[in-house]
Amino acid sequence: MKKIGTMACLTCILFSLPAYAVVIGNWEGSPDGWIDWGEGQISVDDPTLMPGMYDYGTVGATNGSQSLKLTDQGWGQTLAIKLTAAQRADFLASSLFSIDYSVAADTLGVGGYARIQGIAFNADGLSWTEIDLAETENFWFWGGSPERTQTLVYDYSALKASINPNPNWIEIILVTNGQRDTDPAGPFELYFDNAQLLVPEPTTMALLGLGALLTLKKRK
Repeated sequence: MKKIGTMACLTCILFSLPAYAVVIGNWEGSPDGWIDWGEGQISVDDPTLMPGMYDYGTVGATNGSQSLKLTDQGWGQTLAIKLTAAQRADFLASSLFSIDYSVAADTLGVGGYARIQGIAFNADGLSWTEIDLAETENFWFWGGSPERTQTLVYDYSALKASINPNPNWIEIILVTNGQRDTDPAGPFELYFDNAQLLVPEPTTMALLGLGALLTLKKRK
């Protein structure tokens, strides 16, 4: 397993709106092909997973009226997608993977945290490549903490040279991490929406530094 350290890949970016975007997950009452990697690689709406580990919600709905809610806390919960043939073509034509993730306003009055811990890519010709996001910003909970949303944007363009031109598979895997302090068994919620493949406008995109790119945009 190949890992890329977060500190080595953090850099600065300035870009305009993408030339176009391909939505691969907005979860309007549908799994959109997303699976849980650690639970037998089955659909998130499988009766063994929903509503026990996943459900549809409205918190952090940035594309449509619904989002995907993950309720199983701890390290290593793995939300993933195996791209279809059309999505694989879009992936190779694109450069950025983007996803919004959110937490609800805190009503428990206890501490805790939630975050995307890492992201991995597995593709035909590319060995499993895991990017550690442990140094990125958490959602910390406290009594009365508000609903919050962040957007993860990852530039995977450096990986594409290793992927076969007509790949039989491309997989994107998100690793989550989080817990509530007073009750490790729950309750815990992390919401996802608006997963996209983005093609940036090259004439208005400026990169500072080398290696993979990770940016976080905070919304209020």
